[in-house]
Order: sequence, then C-alpha cells, then structure tokens
Amino acid sequence: MCGKYVAYVGSYTRKKARGITIYDVDAEKGRMKFRREVAITNPSYLKIDPHRRVLYSIEDAGITAFKILDNGDIERINTVGINGMRGCFIDVDSSGEYVYVAGYHDGKITMLSLTEYGGISRITDEVYLKGLGKPYEENYRPHVSCCKLTPFEKYLCVADLSVDNYKVYAINREYGKLTQVSLIPCELKSDPREIVFSQTGRFAYTVCTRNKQIEAFEYQSEDKAPVFRSIQKLQLLGKGMSVHSAPYALTRSHDGTFLVASIVEDNSVSFINRDKETGRMSFDFNLPISGDFPKDIQLFPNDRFLASVNHDSHQVTLFKVDREKKTLTMTQRPVDVEYPNCIRFCSVKE
Repeated sequence: MCGKYVAYVGSYTRKKARGITIYDVDAEKGRMKFRREVAITNPSYLKIDPHRRVLYSIEDAGITAFKILDNGDIERINTVGINGMRGCFIDVDSSGEYVYVAGYHDGKITMLSLTEYGGISRITDEVYLKGLGKPYEENYRPHVSCCKLTPFEKYLCVADLSVDNYKVYAINREYGKLTQVSLIPCELKSDPREIVFSQTGRFAYTVCTRNKQIEAFEYQSEDKAPVFRSIQKLQLLGKGMSVHSAPYALTRSHDGTFLVASIVEDNSVSFINRDKETGRMSFDFNLPISGDFPKDIQLFPNDRFLASVNHDSHQVTLFKVDREKKTLTMTQRPVDVEYPNCIRFCSVKE
C-alpha cells in the first residue's frame, strides 16, 4: 500500500496531556512517530469527515472543527456548544451538511448544521431520550453511547443503554430535524454500545457489553422506515476470561472480511471472520493487547496492523496482524499517551 498517513489520538487532558496528539504513520511497518500536540479540553471522541477535509472533536465546550492541512496538521476552525454535557460520539454526513453528537451523561442527541468549509454553524435539533423505571433503578436515566448514520444516510441509529435498543431516526435535511421511525430491539440487560455497517450496507453488527455478544442484522432501507432482521448472535468471551470481561469497541476491516472487538477487563482483542455474502460470523482467535482497558481499536488502512488505545495504562500498542498464523506481533515499543480515548488514521499528501 502506497501513500502517507497521520494518526490523531484524543485523550483526556489530565496530567501532561494537552488533548489531540498527531503522529506520523509508517503504514508499511505499522509504526507511529510523535509529531506534536494540539490543545483542546478532553476530546473523548474524534471523527474525520468522509472527504478528509475536517477533523471533528468532542470537547468540554461542545464540538470543535479542525481543518486538516495537506501535511496532516490541523488548524482550529471553530467551536459550538451543544446545550448539554460533554458528548461521547460523533458522526458526520458525506454531504457536509450536518454533524451528529451523542451524549452519554445526559441521554441527548444533537444535530448541528455545517458551513461550506466544514465549520460548525448551529444546533438544528435536540432529542432528549427518556429512561424507564424508578429513580433508584439503573434504567431510569438514558445513556446514549453511539449515533451512527445508516448507508446512504437516510437514517441515524442511536444506541440507548437504558432500554436496550437502538432508536432509528429519519433525517430531514431541509429543516435539520430528526424523527424516530423505528427501533432495533436488543436482549434485555444487554447494554448495546456500538453499531457497524458492512461495506455494501446490506448488514449491520451491534456489540453489547453486558450480554457479551455481537449480533448480526440484515439491513434494508425502506421509504418509510428501515428494516433490521436479526440473523445471528455470537458470544465473544471464551474459556479463561473473567466473568467481568466485556466487549467494548468494535471495528470492521477495510476489505470487509473480518471484525475486531476489544475485550475490557481481559485486555484482549477478538477477531471474527465475516462472510461477505451472507453476513454471518465465526470466531477466529483472541489475543492480549499488552495494556489496560482497550477503549478503542483501529486497523491500519491496509488491514495488516492494529492499534489498541489502552486508556488505563496510558499507551497505544501497535501490532502486526497475521490471520493465517493467528498471531499479533508488536511492531514498536508502546506509544505513551496520557488517558487516550480514540485514534483515527488519515491519508495526507506526499
């Protein structure tokens, strides 16, 4: 694979961490080299727009847009508040019209319009989710862990931990509004965390932390509401894992042939084979990531290397992936980052 890449790592700004750290990436050897830090308060999540022009980041003040320069450096465009507590997840549409922010602590989805050059304009809609039960029950307060656009971006899927489902909202781009049209039910007390779609858009995969499984769905985009039909459930915990272990982050390979899930408490990653025609899964192998609390995992653009963002051990560990031999080989010493939350790779000009 040819081309030059950088990596952006967002981390809580405690101790010496300043916010976003930029690394030069050697994509052929699976290595990263420190370039510089950019000051921003507590970037809990990062998202690169589909055209790789803008990097969006959560911060305490709301959401911030950075222009991505030709060499991969970033320049702050602007920051806009979201009328709530700090968000935890971002998605942005390919048209460059809107960005969506999920709020874990206040159970809120915020839709914001964008300017012509990717800056953030204003809030166009706010959706407050409601929990169930009584104040002392765990499902009383809503918690949103993910908001993800469906293929062709007609709908927005929102993970609601409090009621164990994904709410699905139709997007009105003319008025910048969200209207719930459907939901994807999950098992009771499953704690849905994230949803990932296949390359073709025919299948969706949800990871749930409490029932410790990935569920595969066949997806169809209908005019009035999308249809999600469950086709398989796959348990992720194997022999020898602690009962407190749970899947956390989920990512898909760029070639669409496998998924990778991080396992917290066990501090490992599980590789799952995926049939591109049927969407069905099979467990491949599980190996440790040499760190504590793999909060995020990302494959390099060539799928040959894996980056594990280990929040509690303050490091990013990098591995060469050999799926035939079922091995992970560390490519360099762990990269020290205080309280890292997520990593994103971006191609840049030579």
